[in-house]
Amino acid sequence: MRPPRLGNSFCFAGTRAPQSGVLQSLSQYPHWFVVACAAVAAAALLWLIMKLVKVVLWILLFGVLFVGGIAALWMLLR
Repeated sequence: MRPPRLGNSFCFAGTRAPQSGVLQSLSQYPHWFVVACAAVAAAALLWLIMKLVKVVLWILLFGVLFVGGIAALWMLLR
């Protein structure tokens, strides 16, 4: 018994998997276009990560100020 070849789908009993949707080959597009789209996607992902880091840092800052304020009040009133 031979092992299944790459590109074959176990759902279609030895036939090739359908080439639609996400499985489309990018080789039909110009190389510069694929690289440009990948660069735009990477820049968008980097922008999203930086926004999330900014939100986390603001939450951390307000958390430290809040806890520090509560600790100062507790020490003053003790």
